[in-house]
Amino acid sequence: MKALHTYASLEHFLQHFHSEDACIQYLFHQKWPDGYSCPRCQHTDCYTIASRRIPLYECQSCSHQTSLTVSTVMERSRTTLRKWFTAIWFVSRSDKGVNAVELSSLLHVTYKTAWSMLHKIRRVISQHDTQHTLNGHIDAAFTLYGQSHRHVASTAISSKQHPFITAVSHPLERNSNTMVKMKLVCRELITGRRLSPIAYEQFDTQHSSANKIRFIPLTSYHQRTQAVPIQNLAKHMSTWLNNTFHGVGALHLQMYLDEYCYRLNLEAHHISTWRHLSMLCCQIC
Repeated sequence: MKALHTYASLEHFLQHFHSEDACIQYLFHQKWPDGYSCPRCQHTDCYTIASRRIPLYECQSCSHQTSLTVSTVMERSRTTLRKWFTAIWFVSRSDKGVNAVELSSLLHVTYKTAWSMLHKIRRVISQHDTQHTLNGHIDAAFTLYGQSHRHVASTAISSKQHPFITAVSHPLERNSNTMVKMKLVCRELITGRRLSPIAYEQFDTQHSSANKIRFIPLTSYHQRTQAVPIQNLAKHMSTWLNNTFHGVGALHLQMYLDEYCYRLNLEAHHISTWRHLSMLCCQIC
């Protein structure tokens, strides 16, 4: 089954993914776009064992058996493929996204199952993020998520605020697009509302392959003015996070930051989020 670059509505999506068999065909094509290939010996002919809910494929050369879902987000899941792909479609929506309560109701699964599905999808997004570094000229600034206590001085960060670095790359090539990363930083590397140089060095080492990186301190009016576009990105992320998920704690916040940047970066590169995300979820994680 050939997949469109995107689906405008849930009804449109379900017309194409109308059954488990249709989902199996799509997953097969994503896993082996050039046809079956044995993961052990690369032989291209197989027997199909169709006695299970999801078929097994046995190599005609070495007899190795493999499942379509092995090493994907769907591995060892008892949830139907149709519900998995529907969840991926909801996550890929550029207008909002979906939280576990909503997904539980939409798919008629438990909250625990919905949360686990979304967590696995976000983990794939975060893994993808680590494989791509920023390059070109980079502007970065210290940003915060969460509200501060009123009684806390403006020079300090409250316990409900989560510090992170927001960075925007400006590629040297004319036809390239910008790329955004948002990464949490340890509180131990913060004095007042200033980041230690070590935090910048760690970010540079882990997330940048740039020719030039500029971290903008917020110690003067001119510097704060330069950082306005970056601060606006962080504010937009906070609004999206609060409207969709009604707030996120520190434990899983990085995954949500990665999801926001993933959406933003694909949009900047004019890439279908559905097509890209379904590919990530169907291939080896």
